[in-house]
Amino acid sequence: MESIIVDFYNKSFWDIIPVYNVTEMSSKNNTKFNQRDEELAKIEVAVQVAILTLAIFGNFCVLYALWRRKRKVTRMHIFIMHLCIADLLVAIFNILPQMIWDVTNKFQGGDFLCRFIKYMQVFVMYLSTYILVMTAIDRYRAICHPLSNHTWTPRLVKVMIGGAYFIAGVLSIPQFIIFKYQEREDSGMVDCWVEFNPIWTLDLYVISFTVLVYIIPLIILFACYGSICYTIWKKYKLSEESGNYIQRKGSQRIQHTKHQFTIIFLQGSPN
Repeated sequence: MESIIVDFYNKSFWDIIPVYNVTEMSSKNNTKFNQRDEELAKIEVAVQVAILTLAIFGNFCVLYALWRRKRKVTRMHIFIMHLCIADLLVAIFNILPQMIWDVTNKFQGGDFLCRFIKYMQVFVMYLSTYILVMTAIDRYRAICHPLSNHTWTPRLVKVMIGGAYFIAGVLSIPQFIIFKYQEREDSGMVDCWVEFNPIWTLDLYVISFTVLVYIIPLIILFACYGSICYTIWKKYKLSEESGNYIQRKGSQRIQHTKHQFTIIFLQGSPN
């Protein structure tokens, strides 16, 4: 039966190999599996080291700045703090393992480490995405429904952030199940990989991931920030028509939200 195998370390996500006759292909692929462009590998490692260094340094600077505020920390600062934590986890579980693999040219670890790393690589992507979603919901309530803003206690903010961690954890469970540290059928070497058999399971995997980490969050983000922009525009027009300026407190809140929107957009909405 035809199947699809995907090597998420030696090849990119889209570099899939149809397997028809494993016996005839084994010798040829085994030689190919051990060959790589050493110069290209050095460039990849250098780029990954630079990205890893910048990610760790930049996010620790933000966390230190938030820590110095202490009692002046707002709800938005809490969301930014957890977004920084998510970015640090991306650096540790996405960039660092790939860099190590580029150095060793082979996954170094057993079955549990294989499953755990693949689980965490997707977990951190879901986490940063859904923290952005929770941040957007918080801003939507603060700007579009200011009268209900007083009901948003610190406990509720923690519940929202905990919900983002929970959603990311649950949605990442398939990674821990489908990936294994086992012998590759195309090369005979032991590696951390997954085989999609029957083939349609690969389509299901890609589509479900795209919907959950991109499409649904983007719809929520566009809805929240679209409503925020409309509310700001409407309040501005009303104040302009009445000849009155927006109250200082409301103006500061709108300006603060603009800055937050810019930060979130630059972070990637979603990744």
